[in-house]
Amino acid sequence: IVDSGELITINQQANKGPTGPTAPNRLKANVDLPSGDWDLSVTAKFELSTGRDGFYLGLSDDKGNSVLGAIYSSTNCKGFQMKLYTLQYAEYKEKARSEKHHVGYCTDAKMKPYKKVSDAFAAEPTTLTLHKRGRKYYTSIDRGPLGASDLTETLTILRTPKTITMGVHKYGKASADTVATIDSIKLTKID
Repeated sequence: IVDSGELITINQQANKGPTGPTAPNRLKANVDLPSGDWDLSVTAKFELSTGRDGFYLGLSDDKGNSVLGAIYSSTNCKGFQMKLYTLQYAEYKEKARSEKHHVGYCTDAKMKPYKKVSDAFAAEPTTLTLHKRGRKYYTSIDRGPLGASDLTETLTILRTPKTITMGVHKYGKASADTVATIDSIKLTKID
């Protein structure tokens, strides 16, 4: 849905993977990627309201191969956390990941209450970026809620797909809608 200059994507059902053949509301862009290094960024408000959901952006193909930057919410531990990922999939199966605990830790007694963090991500624009430097990829988040900025370690990937993809994702027994209200998408060549 496009409303007042913003692109809104919604996922109402859990699915097995962000790039799987049944992934709902996956957006694709057939644009030529610049040669060399680049940054693919999205600025959006993320309503990660179920504690089992997230947003991803990156490159994919129809054979289930992809490299993605993602932010996920989780209530699988004794509280709430947001994780930042760089992920590689081959034939719809996860092949490699670089993971960073972004907000909250399962072992942290001072974890932010779930509602406070999820409300902040829904109210404040956040920029999620997948970076390509040579054959290395990493993900960063800037201007995040609660003053948070972070990045993952790099993954070295020899061959990557060429189609830009993004969307919202839910896993497990998520019961509410997952929504991303996208303000801008940028692909920037790095000299």
